[in-house]
Amino acid sequence: MDGGCLQPILPPILSEFQRLRCRVAFHALQFRPEIQILGLRMVERLRAWGQPFLAYHPGLVRDTLAYHGCAELFQDVHTELIQYRREQMIKQGIVNDELSVESHIRRENGSCPLMPEEVGLLLRAMGYPSNTIIYVAGSQTFGGQRLLIPLRAMFANVVDRTSLCSKTELSDLVGPEPPLPPDVFKMPNPKSEEQLKEEWNRAGPRPRPLPPPPDRPVYQHEKEGW
Repeated sequence: MDGGCLQPILPPILSEFQRLRCRVAFHALQFRPEIQILGLRMVERLRAWGQPFLAYHPGLVRDTLAYHGCAELFQDVHTELIQYRREQMIKQGIVNDELSVESHIRRENGSCPLMPEEVGLLLRAMGYPSNTIIYVAGSQTFGGQRLLIPLRAMFANVVDRTSLCSKTELSDLVGPEPPLPPDVFKMPNPKSEEQLKEEWNRAGPRPRPLPPPPDRPVYQHEKEGW
């Protein structure tokens, strides 16, 4: 979110050159061949259904939501998580704004995304049938899969990378996990009685036990014959 090497180090009069730097860096980005091949496979599997499909990116990323001040979209514990991240960004100098902002105002100018339920209502209003294939892009959705439940209720064919790819295909992108060493859970060698006594004596004096608590007073209503 801080821009990295593409921070606006140029003076304001050279803003066009700064935009050119960002555009050149964007077009220079290239995926690894393994990712490109798997992406083509996913597109072929979507087209194999024989009908058009939509690609939908929720845009619900914690850093992005915190940067633009979209905490009020959730109204639950995720609001606190976004505000905590926004506070960190303010301390780091990434965000030069107040901590609490009006999310609906940011939403009107396009800074905050629509929730999946609202996207589903918008697609239904535009005339898309309930059997429309919707591919949910992105690595993760902040808030969990529960946010996609209303969208899945309106459209039965909502898929993501886990639906189109096998676990083997996804794991090949990051490589296999290194195996654990065989003796990682090796039990310690048993100690003899002499070693245990020596460790006991070397440990030093033990703290004396606390005295017993005082007797509880006997109240009048507890006495016999009350």
